[in-house]
Parts: sequence; C-alpha cells; structure tokens
Amino acid sequence: MSLFFPQKITLGYKALMNAKLVKLTQRPAFIICLLSLILAVTAVLPRVSSQLSFEQFANNNLSTIINQSLESGFNDTDIFSYLTDQLETTYQRIETESVLPIIKSCSMQIIDWKVNQELPISSISATTVTWKEGALQHQLLFELDCHYNLLNWFIFFILCSTLSLLVFSFWPTPYSHRQQQWLLQTSNTLNRSQQIEFNKFIDALTSPQYQWLETHITKKQWQTSALLNCIKHNNFRLLDSEQLFWLDIAFSQSDNLDDAITIAKHDDNLIFGLKEKVIFVHGLKIKLPITPFFYYYWYASKRLQDQHQGWLLNPASTKPDRQLGEELAKLMSEYGGSTRAINDLLENGLTPKKLDQNRNRIKDELISLLGETHAETYLFSSKRDLKTTRFSYRLTIDGQKVSFT
Repeated sequence: MSLFFPQKITLGYKALMNAKLVKLTQRPAFIICLLSLILAVTAVLPRVSSQLSFEQFANNNLSTIINQSLESGFNDTDIFSYLTDQLETTYQRIETESVLPIIKSCSMQIIDWKVNQELPISSISATTVTWKEGALQHQLLFELDCHYNLLNWFIFFILCSTLSLLVFSFWPTPYSHRQQQWLLQTSNTLNRSQQIEFNKFIDALTSPQYQWLETHITKKQWQTSALLNCIKHNNFRLLDSEQLFWLDIAFSQSDNLDDAITIAKHDDNLIFGLKEKVIFVHGLKIKLPITPFFYYYWYASKRLQDQHQGWLLNPASTKPDRQLGEELAKLMSEYGGSTRAINDLLENGLTPKKLDQNRNRIKDELISLLGETHAETYLFSSKRDLKTTRFSYRLTIDGQKVSFT
C-alpha cells in the first residue's frame, strides 16, 4: 500500500495597499516563535497526514480484509491473535511516496479489537476503525510507528522557514491609532501614495514632532517632498520643540536639510564673524547692515570682557561722548566699517540718538527673522541710572556664550 501526501502548499494572504512593512530584523522574538512553529508543524504534520491517510484506507479496506480472513465465529478466543499477526505482518512496512518524503515508512500495531463493546480510551496517537457486519459492531484500535527521513525533513524545514520569512517580511502590519488619525487628517491634503510614505515614519515621531508635521502639512509651510525627507532623517527624530523652531528658521534661509538640522541642534550662542561682517545666532548666519553690525559687536565685546558687567551708559543728550566715539570709530576703521559713520563719530562723538538708532535697527533685523520671543535672548537689557537718570544697556545673552572669529 502507498500513501500519497500533498506536494504543493498554497500560501495566500490579502494584501493591504496602505501598510508599512514588518521589520523582521527588529523582531527577534517574533522570528524565534515563527521558526519554532514551523519546526513543530514540519515534524507533526507529515505524521498526522500519514495517520489520516492510513485511517481512510483502513475504513475502506480493513473490514473486507478481516472478513475474508475469518474462518470461524468471533467467539473463537484465538481469532484476535490470529488476525493481529496477519494484519501486522501484512502492514509491517507501509511505504510513503512523495517528491520529498519526510516519513520514510510506517508499521501497523494492533492495540485492541472489540465487538459490540466500547474500546478503552488510549493514546491520542491511536486510530480507531469502525465497521458493521450485520448486527455486529466492530472496532479496531491501532497505532502507526513511523520512521522519519531526517535529511528530507531538514530540507523541508529550511524551505518552509525561508518562504515564511519572505512572506511575513512583506506582510502589512495593522495601523496604529496615530496612523489611522494621520490618514483621516491628511485625506484632503495628500494623495494616497504620499499618505502611505509618511505613515511608515509617523509612529517614530515624538508628540512635538508629530504636531510640527501636522501644522506644516495643514499650512503647507514646506513642500511635501521636503517634509518627507525631513521625517526620514535620523537626526530629525532627536529634535525637541525648541529645536524644531530653529529648524524652521534655518530652512527658510536655506533649503539644505542637513544644514538646517545642524543649526537646529546648535548651541544657543552668539558668534561674530569679523572677516565677513556677519553674526551667527544659534548657528544661523545673519547679515546685518554694516554700521549696526559694529555697534552690536561693540556691545558684545563689553559683555565678553565683562566691563562693568557689560553695562554701557548712554551719553548725556546735551554732551556727546567723544572718547567712546573715538573708541568705536577705531574699531570700525580696523575692520572696514563705513567711512561716513567713522568720520561722524570722530567729528561729533557718540550720542544717545546714534546708540538708540543702531540698537533699534539690530532689534528690527533680529525680530523680523527670529520673532520677538526668540530674538529677545540676543537683544538688549536696560536699566536706569538713578544718579544721572540715563539708561544703561547691555546684551542679554551671557558673556560666556559670546565669541569672535
């Protein structure tokens, strides 16, 4: 007798068009469980298949074979031993046939045979065959003792494991609550393919980053492709809410994403580039008008040197300060300041009006770029001198955060 096993296993699944792929390399526990399941299935399934095949064969043929072998009534006490010997001899070796046989062969072992009686409960691996002969109800209990072909089993295990991992690597995972929310919120602003691309990275974002993305999608502050590249960037996922503000400022000045993220992560300091006559605020390069730049640099040098804790008293409105005028004019001459501004300081000295005008121009430039809240750190603090009733000014930022290049 030959047993035939199914040779083709059809794998099917309903693909979801809008899903992210499972990252198997990030799920070692899942891989271990999957391989353990495959190991169990490839070991047990062939045996179960053999047992079911033989059970079907037995139901169809054993009653005929037994009845033909009987030469006397069932009351004969030797008939059970006789038939057991006959059946076990006949089915001592049951060969299996398939392209890749995992079960090499099986042999039949009779456990019990009852007529018009219930068979006792036996092991789960035992098989019961029942048939009628007139008023007699026959039940035959037997087991199959199967021998595995280990090489074929190992090949089958490797094939099943490889195919399963390949299938599950492309199996879509269910959407998280945030992903579902994202699809609903962007249904009118993004096309379907764009939604899917964003959805792959949504769960990796912190709450401030997700809110930032929602705002930019809604207000269309960036191009969609730039936003997608941004959330893909590993360093973007390290930014906090304050750094996200600087990211926007930096990207508005230059569409280089790497540079913008670098500026966003930059230290909160103020650097003066004397050669180019520019300032770097939080790493962001800003070009000021040349004369306000030198006034700003002059105040910064006082803060850095901690002269009078950086405070600089405005001259009297009726008496320009010629000494400070010469000091500032010398600074401008050394680094290429405006000839007109230099001559005015040398001839007329430093007046409160000149200081106020240049501080205000600095303030206007920084607020227009950074906004009032963030510009405040880099602007001026003031206090009134009780003796003269005049105001003193200094940079708000700590002198340790000021440097020159």
